[in-house]
Amino acid sequence: MHGNALEWCQDWMGTVVGEEVPPEQRIRRVFRGGGWDNAEYRCSSSYRNGDRPLARNADVGLRVVRTLIPDAP
Repeated sequence: MHGNALEWCQDWMGTVVGEEVPPEQRIRRVFRGGGWDNAEYRCSSSYRNGDRPLARNADVGLRVVRTLIPDAP
């Protein structure tokens, strides 16, 4: 999937990865990976950047995940 599309993530951009971002600083959402029109160094799972939640970009997408719920006994 690397290089196909930047992946929007639920977390907010902060100064430290994994650190809680205070509400007043929640401006940009994180995206990871690289898009089809990005430089090579951006096409890895470690690449991280962000943009405003309502921003539009041709190479940004999201990954839909379905969690499996085990059958009840």
